[in-house]
Amino acid sequence: MYYSRLRVTNFRSIRNADLSLSPFVCAVGHNNSGKSSLLMAMSLFRSGSSLNKSDFYDPDEDIVIEATLEAVTNDALRVVGEQHREKLLPFVDGDRLTLVRRYPAGGGKSSLRCFKRMPKDARFTDDRISEVITGSGKALRESFETEYPELVDQLEAGGKAQKYFREVLRQYIAALDDGDLELVETALPSG
Repeated sequence: MYYSRLRVTNFRSIRNADLSLSPFVCAVGHNNSGKSSLLMAMSLFRSGSSLNKSDFYDPDEDIVIEATLEAVTNDALRVVGEQHREKLLPFVDGDRLTLVRRYPAGGGKSSLRCFKRMPKDARFTDDRISEVITGSGKALRESFETEYPELVDQLEAGGKAQKYFREVLRQYIAALDDGDLELVETALPSG
């Protein structure tokens, strides 16, 4: 597993940098051109250490460090605990995983996030699904049918539990074409 891309926004002297990487990289540049800041950004991505206000290029904007890892295979994921590995697998695209370390403007604790392929249709976002899939029985079914009329034909007569409706949506989303999906930054479901 290795870094294939590093994107750094709003960190120290770096307003915005987007670098393609390979297993061997050499950083060359004039003094004060940002080489050390890039290396520090890579270290921060891994550690999530606290920052000072002076570390923000613009104190009103988040610091975002986005790293794409290549060769993320089952063997490489064996270093991750089994329960966490299962949570990460849906975010591995081919053999690539993109993670984001985000520091909120003004300081505070960072969060490690990821990108997930989500439908472009806002009705299928995790937040909207959670709003629709509430309650139980007839009220739940009516809510589902109102929000997702195109899926009514796929429902079984006895399906009334939230788990059932979430599974119907999961199968529908999994079958969507790439043109109907986009990469969206979301919370990482694992520690």
